[in-house]
Amino acid sequence: MARLLKALVLLCFFAFVAADHFEYVADLTTDQQVPPPIIPPPETGNNTTNTTTNTGPWTGVGVFWFDTSSNVLNWTITHTILDVTGAHIHGPAARGANAKPLITLGTKSPIWGNATLSSDQWDWLQNGSLYVNISCADFPTGVIRGQIENGPLTFEAVLSSAKVVPALTTGGNHNGTAVFKYKKDTKVLSWDIVHNVPNPTGAGIHGPAEDDETAGVIVTFTGASITPEIKGSTTLTSDQEEALLDEKLYVQINTTANPTGEVRGQIIFTGEKSGGGLSTGVIVLIVFIIIAAVLAVGAFIFVQIKKRRKQRFEVIGSQSGDYVPPNF
Repeated sequence: MARLLKALVLLCFFAFVAADHFEYVADLTTDQQVPPPIIPPPETGNNTTNTTTNTGPWTGVGVFWFDTSSNVLNWTITHTILDVTGAHIHGPAARGANAKPLITLGTKSPIWGNATLSSDQWDWLQNGSLYVNISCADFPTGVIRGQIENGPLTFEAVLSSAKVVPALTTGGNHNGTAVFKYKKDTKVLSWDIVHNVPNPTGAGIHGPAEDDETAGVIVTFTGASITPEIKGSTTLTSDQEEALLDEKLYVQINTTANPTGEVRGQIIFTGEKSGGGLSTGVIVLIVFIIIAAVLAVGAFIFVQIKKRRKQRFEVIGSQSGDYVPPNF
């Protein structure tokens, strides 16, 4: 029994440790450098003064995991620079400002590694004040840079004619799918919407409203961009962000036959709003473990009570002369 309880406790511990992490991303580009690198034009003849050996394109992406139980930041960074001379995590500094290097990274892509952060560095990581800077021989102060920020929140919307409010009187056989990414630090919402609505006359994001309500347009899609795939981005206001996180925004595409909506779909959250913490699967696992532990303890107590009652009966029986030894 003691072993069982110990195993359950360890399972709970590892479930919490595995879930207690935060994820961040860094999009590395040349335009984030301060100042941006001056890239000479490509060589066109003998009169050119371009001696740059690394001609790009220069780009990169980093994914970071911070484990709050150990204060360790792990990373994987991929880039396209051929002759890297240095790579570091810098801070604290916001976009548009520079800071000293704090952590030395590897150079060959992909760059894997980890480091234990101080309490100040953890604070800077949380508020977006750390960034990755990679330099090369031609640009020793940095060729690409990327702010380390919370990963984008993911939303989706399934568009159909059946979801239009009020209900359609004509048509009703079209659909679509929409995927949204939202970055809370910049308040930028981006989308990719695919649909089969013929000849749409208008489309946009509406809100705030529940799925059985209607609301005005807050983002309008116009022109040729509304068929058959809609891509774009916009910066939300604080009120619009609140409506997005409360799942009170929806996508609607209109036609001449149905100017108040041919298809519609509520924008539903599909990820972790906090950027870390316990996932639904881990919570279910923990609840299951707790229930199993309670049942195990209950069974142990029940068995102990039965044993004590049996022992008491045997003692009483032996005192009365009616005791019969167990037949083993």
